[in-house]
Amino acid sequence: MFKAPLTIPLWLGWLLINAFPDSVEAFIQYNVPYTPFPKEIDKLCGFGEKRKPVIRVNGERIDP
Repeated sequence: MFKAPLTIPLWLGWLLINAFPDSVEAFIQYNVPYTPFPKEIDKLCGFGEKRKPVIRVNGERIDP
């Protein structure tokens, strides 16, 4: 009887998360801010220098 005020809302939340997993995923995806990697990590991994653009056979240019 004392656990009911706590367990019922938790059970309903668990039910909603399991019933609508795509909605929970979309909510997290759009409401959590994006944090880019620092430039130092790119330099350590070898991505610090800018590469030449790739030109394909059909003439389409792709900048990396």
